[in-house]
Order: sequence, then C-alpha cells, then structure tokens
Amino acid sequence: MAASQSLFAQNIELPEIESLLSISSMDSIDNFLVAKGFQKVKIQAGAPVMGLQLKEGWSYRPDPIPEARSVTILARYIDTSGRSFYRLQTTNAFFYSHLMNQLPENNYSYRGTIPKEKEANLLFSNNKNEIIIRIGSEFQVPYHYQINIGESVSDIGYFMPRKAHVQRVTVKPRKKKV
Repeated sequence: MAASQSLFAQNIELPEIESLLSISSMDSIDNFLVAKGFQKVKIQAGAPVMGLQLKEGWSYRPDPIPEARSVTILARYIDTSGRSFYRLQTTNAFFYSHLMNQLPENNYSYRGTIPKEKEANLLFSNNKNEIIIRIGSEFQVPYHYQINIGESVSDIGYFMPRKAHVQRVTVKPRKKKV
C-alpha cells in the first residue's frame, strides 16, 4: 500500500519551490510548473480583510480525469507591503512528508511557534527564506497539509498572532441588608 501511494507523489522538490521566489516572469513560472505536471487554475482563496491577495494558482492532478479532486494546489500570494510568498496545500501525506524531510538538507531549522486562537504556525528558516507550517484543529479546507514559503513570511500580518477580543464583565457590588 505504501509503495503504491508513493508512486502517485508529485515530482517537485523544496529547492525548486524556493527557486520560484526569485523568478519574476510569470511565463517562466508557468513553463516550469507545467513541466512538473501542474496546470494553471483559478483558485477561490485569499484573505483581503487581512491584506492577503491571491495572484496566481496551479494544481497538480495525479489523474487526467477532470472529475478527480486536485491533490495539490500551489498559489502565489501578495500582502499589503508587496511581499510575495507561495502556499502549497496538499491532501497527499506522502508528498507533504517528502517536503518536510527536505528541511534539514536545505538548512532549515526550527525557529519557534507562532500561536493563534485556533491554530499554531511552526516557523523554520534557513536565513534566506522562511517556511511556516500551519497546524489547525478547525481547518475547514480539503487540503490538510499546508506549507508557506517566502522571505520574511513571519512578518506578514496574516501569520502574526491576532489580538484576542476580551469582553470585560463588571460586577456591581451588592448592597448589604441591614
């Protein structure tokens, strides 16, 4: 079973995803990803309220059947400061673990955890790029494994802890009966 699952993994490596950050021509990015089996697609995503805008998206389908659910989505986002990063989301645990196993050989080390209300973001860095792994208990997305990669991704407001809304309750002192 494990052998058959690994045959259906994508053939893109972590350094190749990193290289997308330095390519400015969309045609070059499209050509590179098409050669890796990805197709350009329209993705409904982003968080405009938090200053995150989806620019482009690609999907990888292990099966040419149009009805088959995409296994992997790769998208380029830009925040309000103009920084861009790539988000890779997948349902394939083997592909995800393959990328995670490449962190040490590409000099990524664990830098810390950015806690949020219903998720935690694990931060890794190789002093050139950062990777944020989102772990959430209440993700309502079909792609449970998510990797975000870019320069200073941890500075993007979307990944920073949000202020908790605390409601103050005032208790009036009771008057003593005499």
